[in-house]
Amino acid sequence: MSRGELEGATPMKTAAILSLLLLAACGHAPREPLPGGLPGSTLLALSPDGTQLLVAGPEGATATRGRLLELSRNGVASTRNVPLPQDTFTMAWSRSPTDVLLTTRSPDQGGELLRLDVATGARRVVHQSSSMLRFPIETQAGVYAVLEARKPGDRYSQWQRISAQGKTLLNDKFYSLAAPLEQVNGSLHLLEPTRQFRVFEGRLPQGMAGLVTDTTWTLNCADKLPLTCVRRHVFMPPGGGAYATIEIVQGGRRCAVGERWIDAREVQISRDGSTVVFHGGPERGAPRAVYAVDTATCRTFTALAADAR
Repeated sequence: MSRGELEGATPMKTAAILSLLLLAACGHAPREPLPGGLPGSTLLALSPDGTQLLVAGPEGATATRGRLLELSRNGVASTRNVPLPQDTFTMAWSRSPTDVLLTTRSPDQGGELLRLDVATGARRVVHQSSSMLRFPIETQAGVYAVLEARKPGDRYSQWQRISAQGKTLLNDKFYSLAAPLEQVNGSLHLLEPTRQFRVFEGRLPQGMAGLVTDTTWTLNCADKLPLTCVRRHVFMPPGGGAYATIEIVQGGRRCAVGERWIDAREVQISRDGSTVVFHGGPERGAPRAVYAVDTATCRTFTALAADAR
């Protein structure tokens, strides 16, 4: 969120926002896995048609392991290893069925935006920076947006557009923690911690703002109309034990994904709206695993557990 938005909030609102920011910050901090579980820093990238899922996570002190899953409505059809840079930081699928976007992070917080062909393993550097890069998205063929720190070591970042013509500022707002940008029917936007949308391009699709409630933490929608979205609600009971619920929204249809989830992260929906993925645990103390959901039937299955790695 921007510095001005936090400073201009009421004390009560500021406290609520800070609580949510602390919860959000955990989503990108390395964490030791529970016995038998995947690390909390596991990354996911889901293909536009929902049939391929790249899972990346730490292996040892410095390596990053990539696992490509072929998904079907009946479960996982096949898996294979995909070599990834050891300093992979964030990732997302491109508009191509075979290419994934990666940002890397070096010890001095510089990094690269890479395009990786998961079929051949070929890599191409799209953008190189002396500052930290996060949350890449391909908005048009060969045109990207990425959240880039203003300078090395700076905690504040701005969204930049990367194209063949070079780098240009996409928006002048400063962000410390932010959700990834999302593109839906020409609208390029993000849902800020204030639960307000920031629209960078186009117009927010009708009905999307109405899907955000007081407990909504993330809302991710397919790049199609009518809206097909996955919505995550976060609850923080006074006695502790925060948890989330996840549901799929398609017009007037609501589909609950399980009952409750502990520390659900990397919640994504494919561009065509066919598949939802995330990782977390169904109850406190349960090992973390990757789950996939067929949005047509709301069938949920375990796509990857730690003992399958």
